[in-house]
Amino acid sequence: MIWIKKETVNSTVTDFYLETIGNALESLGCQVQYTDDLRLIPTGKNHAIVVSTAPDAMKAYSKCKKIIYWAQGVWPEESLMRNGSKLRFFLSGVIEKWALKKAAFVFFVSEAMKEFYEKKYSLNFDGRYYIMPCSNEELHDASFFTEGKYTDNVFCYAGGTSVWQCFEETIALYKKIEEKHQNTKLLLLVKDKEVALAYIQKYNVQNYEINFVPVSKLPDVLKSVKFGFVLREASAVNYVATPTKVLTYLANGLIPIYSSSLEGIHGILQDSQFCVRYGNGGDISAIEKYMTEPVHPQEVLQDYETIYKRHYARETHLTKLRNTLAVFR
Repeated sequence: MIWIKKETVNSTVTDFYLETIGNALESLGCQVQYTDDLRLIPTGKNHAIVVSTAPDAMKAYSKCKKIIYWAQGVWPEESLMRNGSKLRFFLSGVIEKWALKKAAFVFFVSEAMKEFYEKKYSLNFDGRYYIMPCSNEELHDASFFTEGKYTDNVFCYAGGTSVWQCFEETIALYKKIEEKHQNTKLLLLVKDKEVALAYIQKYNVQNYEINFVPVSKLPDVLKSVKFGFVLREASAVNYVATPTKVLTYLANGLIPIYSSSLEGIHGILQDSQFCVRYGNGGDISAIEKYMTEPVHPQEVLQDYETIYKRHYARETHLTKLRNTLAVFR
């Protein structure tokens, strides 16, 4: 029996990830059971338990010794960023190292994450890991062929206005673009319109729209957008991350403008012809290239289809995981 501990936080993404693991195990003939409470799992030598947090890995180990651990992010560094507590950072690091060392198998969201853990904890994951970026949707082919999509220079930011999301830096970068190119527009898809408007006024942005739509309506809005911003500061948290926002942009044909600090994402996009790795230094020449030169929808679609099939498609991962997880059959 394989037990999978589901999560309630960000369940749209976590469910997709955990169910992909579950489907792969079921295709191998394993009996899979989902639960939201580790206490409901009986103790047994023949069990395996899939968890997505280091503390749950430690709890599950008392039930069985076969733990499949999905490392969603670098937990100690995230804790330090949120709370500023060095004690929490130390303790969470102890638990995280234990989980990574004891796990029979580990899922990472990026190659950068695996390399980070190997260096930080002096661990070797040979033969017991798989890299699967966070995924939340499929490509919307029709969005690539909306009239004016790649001739009108519309830039979008979709997300929150928090400091860690570099919202102000995004507004400042767009202002640099607007100062040189008047035929541009900034679309902000954010809940906090008052905060967004304050930054718009601070940087004297001229052509903008502030809106917010549920995730299900994003394709309707993004089909007419050319560029999507994903800026982040340099940190371990951002170094290993694969934000689902990037896939949302790709799925709707947007050219992502992402920070060089997002090494995990760069590992996915490095072979793409239609993306901008921004160095956070103010140089917008790479962005201007796509603003002034012709961009052909079919070429963008083919480029993004290659990225999607290689890194995000569920069927791709299911095929690979049937071999990788065969040991748990």
